[in-house]
Amino acid sequence: MNIQIIKKSIFFIFSVVVSVTLIWLGFSTLKENYSRDLKSIHQQKGTIEHTEVVLKRTKATGKYSIYFNLKILKINLNTTNEVFYSHNTSQNYTELARKLKKGTKVLVYYKKLKEGEIANNVLQLTSDNEVLLTHESYKAKEYFAGVVMMLLGVLLLLLSVFLLKNI
Repeated sequence: MNIQIIKKSIFFIFSVVVSVTLIWLGFSTLKENYSRDLKSIHQQKGTIEHTEVVLKRTKATGKYSIYFNLKILKINLNTTNEVFYSHNTSQNYTELARKLKKGTKVLVYYKKLKEGEIANNVLQLTSDNEVLLTHESYKAKEYFAGVVMMLLGVLLLLLSVFLLKNI
């Protein structure tokens, strides 16, 4: 058997697996996002004990590690020991932090994370019948991420088929 054929086969199988995984992750993100209803997710009422904007360092790994510093709003309530985080893509929390002072009564709708993870994602935040963080903005971020994953998966699949034919 020719070594070139083996290399092509391994490349094609690997790229198909990665492509299908990206498409599946994108589709499952879109499906979960579309079917989510605020009435069926976790809710927590309470009074704000502490809010702060924290810098979270995330790492994207590959051949070289790339670090991203993200500002995230951290919320602690008096009714639970759990921590709630909200990420704003504009990285501007001044207006929200002004409204979320100590003693403000809020209702937090959140996505419960798995055991061992440190915080819950805030889907919607309301205070005195005013919606401070909307579920729709969270859904828009998730929708965008799902579409990008699916498009990248399809693009990778098409690129691998093109390269396989031309090599």
